[in-house]
Amino acid sequence: MINVFCRFPKNVEVRKTWIKALQLEMDKISDFSVVCSNHFNMTMQTGVRTRLPAGAVPEITATTARLVIVH
Repeated sequence: MINVFCRFPKNVEVRKTWIKALQLEMDKISDFSVVCSNHFNMTMQTGVRTRLPAGAVPEITATTARLVIVH
């Protein structure tokens, strides 16, 4: 499967959940930060786009996979 990059959610509570799951610090994340699809166990293929199911939370910590932070 091809890796895709997902932006952090705009919803503050969901964003905090992702940050905690990835063992990151809130001040290290910008509106342009992304998480590789390797951090998720499930993605959904919708036509030509790959999307995360509603409520998906990253499950692999940033210490075991590379996290891309774009500022």
